[in-house]
Order: sequence, then C-alpha cells, then structure tokens
Amino acid sequence: MKKLILLCLVAVNAFAQNLPVEIQIKLTHKEAKGKVYLEQLNDRGFAEKKDSVEIKAEPFLFKTQIEEPGIYQLNIGNEQLIGLLLDGGEKINVVADGIVDDDKAAKAVIDGSPTMKVFQELQSDHIVFTNKVREIDTKFKSTSNESSRQKLRDQYLNLLKEHNQNILDKVKSLGTSSAGILAANNFLDASVSGEYQAELAEKLMAEKNNSKLAMVFVQQVNKSRMGVPGVPAPDFALKDLNGKEVRLSDLRGKTVILDFWATWCGPCIMSFPGMKKAMEKFKDREDVAFVYINTFERVPAENTNSYVDNFVKRRGFEFLQTVMDVGNQVAFLYGVESIPTKFFIDKEGKFLHVSRGFAGSDEAVVEEISQWLAQ
Repeated sequence: MKKLILLCLVAVNAFAQNLPVEIQIKLTHKEAKGKVYLEQLNDRGFAEKKDSVEIKAEPFLFKTQIEEPGIYQLNIGNEQLIGLLLDGGEKINVVADGIVDDDKAAKAVIDGSPTMKVFQELQSDHIVFTNKVREIDTKFKSTSNESSRQKLRDQYLNLLKEHNQNILDKVKSLGTSSAGILAANNFLDASVSGEYQAELAEKLMAEKNNSKLAMVFVQQVNKSRMGVPGVPAPDFALKDLNGKEVRLSDLRGKTVILDFWATWCGPCIMSFPGMKKAMEKFKDREDVAFVYINTFERVPAENTNSYVDNFVKRRGFEFLQTVMDVGNQVAFLYGVESIPTKFFIDKEGKFLHVSRGFAGSDEAVVEEISQWLAQ
C-alpha cells in the first residue's frame, strides 16, 4: 500500500527595502487617461499593484520605490502592459501608445536601462532559436524513419549547444541583476550551461540576495543536485538556540540526518514523535548525528530565536537540538521547497538519500531512519 506523505509547501519571503526608481513617461495616444500603475509579478505570475501616478497629456515623471529587485510591469490605464526588470536606482524613459486599438497592438520603446537592453537582445536570439527548434520538431514528427529521426536529434543537440555558447557571454554580462537571473533561467539550458547556473546561484547566495526572484532561482538550481547520492553536501555553520555554532564539516565521520522544519508546519510537528523514537533507538551510536534546522519562520528575523525557543519549550521539543537558519540561506543552499525535508549524509560528507514530507506514522519514520543508518 502506498504510504501517506504530508508536507508543507514553502512560500518565499523577502525582506522589504526602499529602492528608488524614476520612469519618464510619454504617451502618444491622446485618449490615454486614468493612472499608470507599477505592478510586481509574483512567483506565480500574478500582478500586484505597488504604486501609481495620474496620466498627464505631456511627458511626466513617475518617481517611485520598489521593495526588492524583480519582475515588474507598467499598467497604463488598464489598457497597455509594459514589462520591466528592476533592481533599484534605474532612470528609465518610456514612450508608449497607452491605448490598445482594435486594429493594431500597442507599442512601447524603453531606454535608459543597459540590462534591459541586453535582455531584449537575448529575447530576440531566443525567438530565432525557438523557430529553428520548431522546424526540426516538424520534420521529426513527419518521419518514422529511425535513421532520419536520429539525425534530427543530433541536429537539435548541436543547435542547443551552439545557441547556449553564443548567448552565454551576454547572460554573464548581466551578472546578478534581475535581468541576469531571469536570462539564466529562461534562455540557458541546464544540460549545457548548468555550470554557469550553479555559479550564479553561489554568487547570489554570497551576496545574500534575498529577493523572491533570486531565491526561487537558487532553490531551483540547488534542488537539481541536492540529495543526489554521492554528491558532496554543502558545508554550513549555524548557531543553536544557546548560541553554540554547529558546523556540518565538524560532523565528518558520522552519518548525519538534517531535518528542515518550522513551527507553523503541521507535518513537521507530526513527524517529531517518530524522530524522537529514532533518536532513542540509536542513542548509543556515536557515529550518528541528528541536526534539526529551523527555517522559513514567519516572524521578523530579530524575533525568530526567542519565538522558536518559546515554542520548543512549550511543546517539550528540547530533544530537537535545533539550529537556526534565520534568513533561510541554508534551506535555499539545499534547494528546500517544502518541509519537512530530511537529508541523509554519509560519513564522508556525501549525500545518501533525501526524504520529503511526513511518512504517516511514527513507525514509518523510524523504519526509514533505520534503513538508511544501516547503509
């Protein structure tokens, strides 16, 4: 019988900032009226209004602030949408129709942002590449000859490799900007340029870029390699609730179980009695270490330690020996998208196994722990 798996999906949180942006707007259509809205696109593609300014007949300046770098759009009177990639500090000029006529699409010209200019060039390159792929795909579907199909497969792989090589320098030139993150995610194929994507993720982590766009990218890149058997587990150093540092590399020579959890996560709490039983079962094994990593808490960073400490004492969870991932950096380093997530790491510091969710019973939790500690 298939066992029940319960988990909590993690929402990405970003710390609000006040980053200035200036947009000079000229609308060519005299009928444009109402307001221009600055909207941010969230990780599900929905637009959230952040600020607005009244439309004027003459060119006008929209001085605003953004809370974080990311994907935005100008919504002109609920008529025309213009995409923007913003990091803060931009001074952009926008000339747009402002009205969508029945017989033609509304036009817009954006200048003043070097990163957006390069991103637009990459978009054009990608359209050319996509059209070539479509031609190959049409030919592939029209033939049943295996020899011809293999030639088309090879043609596609060569085209993919050539395309990634041709655009890689442009993508790299965008660095860790919002345009650079989106370009690396949208225009590079991981099978060819995965090394650069991993490099970019490491840079974003080093810069402590906690924008939603950056964190989702880091999460996606790291998820593809974290937990794969034989891959070295990234080192980290976190402090427990008493301020003592716990470093993964200091546990080399032990089999380590990392358990990512949060106080609001029901499946995490449901798994703790089983985890306690597993710890009691293996308490005499000096070559085993359990590390409980609290992450993705929904309280201000400055209150997180006291909040979790009170929760642990109130619920009788002192056995967790919790370390604090305030800011979620280790969770994103490990590509954690849902909790509870457990990583089993061997005595050489390499991944053995990854487990996500609550297995459904205390016995199932103990059984899984026992299985991997027997390796």
